[in-house]
Amino acid sequence: KSIPIGLPYDKGYIYILPESSRHLLEVLVSMYPNGVYEPFVNANDPRHTYYFAYRVPREDYLRTFELYGKIGFSAVYYAGKDWEGDPVVRRVDPLIMFAWHIAPVHGVFSAEWKGKLKAPENGRYYFRTESNEFSEIYINEKLVYREKNGVEGNGFMDLEKGEHSIKVRYYNSRTHAGIKLMWRKPSDASFGILMPKYVRPE
Repeated sequence: KSIPIGLPYDKGYIYILPESSRHLLEVLVSMYPNGVYEPFVNANDPRHTYYFAYRVPREDYLRTFELYGKIGFSAVYYAGKDWEGDPVVRRVDPLIMFAWHIAPVHGVFSAEWKGKLKAPENGRYYFRTESNEFSEIYINEKLVYREKNGVEGNGFMDLEKGEHSIKVRYYNSRTHAGIKLMWRKPSDASFGILMPKYVRPE
């Protein structure tokens, strides 16, 4: 597993990641559409990429920084797996895409994310999670997907263009914790990460 390294440079900001984290490139491109991808290849074997950089122009970085807290999910983390008691952590998470080595709450914990989903078109939307234990998705207060020893729910809902409520719940009682929220819009050919620009905190 890896953590992106973000470093300022003379024209903006640069993220440096191992090739094993190429899936994060989709997130970076969505957040910074004017960025530039640069692979670091093995000099003895140019076919093999060890790391890659993503250079973000200063204007893009500042624009995204100004949006912090205005896009993404309202997140609440609890001790225990029942979403009860006083919250241990409250914050805004830009997207739900985690593989924690150090979880936000020590031991068994649960998390709940809420927001307003911006549907860009009319049609059928598909939702799913990839998690290590329990997770579920509600759209307009209706359960559409639950993952626990199998999948419950059809995972889709017909939505009109505009805002809709979304809630995602998760708990973890194991050593390694992780969850990823995916969706597919009517015009998409495949699932992708639900990006911050499509959600605002509740």
